[in-house]
Amino acid sequence: MGDRPHVFDTQSAAVLQELDLVAQPCSVAAGDLLFVQGDPADGAWLIDEGTVQLEMDIPGRAPTIIATVRPGDLLGEPALMRTANRSLSARATHDVVAQFIDRRDFQALLYGLRPASFRLLKRVAQSTAAYLADALAMTTDAQGRPPDCPPTEAGPRGPCDFDPRPFLGVLPFFADLGPRDADALLGEGTLCSAHRGETLVSAGCKTRSVWVVLRGAVEVMPPGASQRSSLLGPGHAVGVHPLLLDQPAPSHVRIRESAALVEYTGDALHRLLAGETRASFKFMDALTRDLLRSLDRANRGLARATLSRSLAADAE
Repeated sequence: MGDRPHVFDTQSAAVLQELDLVAQPCSVAAGDLLFVQGDPADGAWLIDEGTVQLEMDIPGRAPTIIATVRPGDLLGEPALMRTANRSLSARATHDVVAQFIDRRDFQALLYGLRPASFRLLKRVAQSTAAYLADALAMTTDAQGRPPDCPPTEAGPRGPCDFDPRPFLGVLPFFADLGPRDADALLGEGTLCSAHRGETLVSAGCKTRSVWVVLRGAVEVMPPGASQRSSLLGPGHAVGVHPLLLDQPAPSHVRIRESAALVEYTGDALHRLLAGETRASFKFMDALTRDLLRSLDRANRGLARATLSRSLAADAE
């Protein structure tokens, strides 16, 4: 499992004080469940001591261990962003001391554009990105490894003759934003176009851009694979989790159907990830929700792959 960002690292006293207002101390004995797959999700835990094992329950099969959560990690962070059911179960493998943050308390901080909420939101995004990377790796059957490749910046794109503003409200990336915020985020990036077959990201390379598809489609192809792992259409972001984790891209990302995109790079991306403006909050919120949608897809794919491997093993 990849490294998880520690929530309280390098935080100011003011930020820690704000988090203390919403964090509720709790403890869980070794062997006990913190939550069960399918339960309603109402918040997340900041793990101070002990370890927690994340398990995927598949009917008729032993639980599959997905990851181990350690001190300094976030657990159950999707619940901070939305009303949903738990996609995994969590069991304490050692006595756990933690701080629970209720979704409603976190959302109150977020709506108030409080610095603590942005720091925690960024950690939620990074933690979700790490879980997504793990889930994708576990479901990839590709042989070989990504080629060695030096860090690279995105090349120039063609001009865009498509005005997406009338349609932003129906695109998933912008759908949770009001019209003004959606339009402001669009203005922070650069509109561009790309043709079928062009590569946005090469496996093994680092990128300093995030793209949101406005029209057309991109495909994600693990190196060595004969089939794509996903097809992303309008309203989905590309290149997010490698950027947040500062890791090489695990897959090739190519234009499947000629596309219009908004690209965030350079000074604009640095400004949006700094958390000093309203646009920063809205951008990180949109990125996190997009990551959660991707994680949902990855977990469903992982469940199918796990069951398929188990059935194949039974047949041998």
